Amino acid sequence: MNTDHRPFSPPTGLPLTDSGRRLAPLIDHTLLKPDATEPKVESLCAEALQYGFASVCVNPALARAASRCVAGSPVRVCVVAGFPLGATITPAKCRETESAIQDGAREIDMVMAIWAAKQGNWFMVEHDIQQVVRAATGIPVISDTFSGG
Repeated sequence: MNTDHRPFSPPTGLPLTDSGRRLAPLIDHTLLKPDATEPKVESLCAEALQYGFASVCVNPALARAASRCVAGSPVRVCVVAGFPLGATITPAKCRETESAIQDGAREIDMVMAIWAAKQGNWFMVEHDIQQVVRAATGIPVISDTFSGG
């Protein structure tokens, strides 16, 4: 674990092909398993730094650890809100977003209110997204439809 709060230094690895170099900055390297640990996040960050990925995407509880690992690099920390089902109430998604930003997130990947969409309640879907965007105070918010299965 990187406890000295210096930017994490990635190991040297396999060279990227030309295609890989073009694609790497478009990739969000993700670890959203419930058993993710700080050492696993450090490995994820090392790979993102090594290959030049756009971001690392982690659960809110690991945002601070990921932020420490990629500090001073162009790799952004993306945190999920309302993951995995989108069934979280809007104020909870907003609080998750605000907390993630305080912990270093520079992008939010929210799961929209799928239950509302399935009922045709597009007002609720729009309200949910708008509130999270407001809570994000100017950082990018991506709305996903992950349904867990």
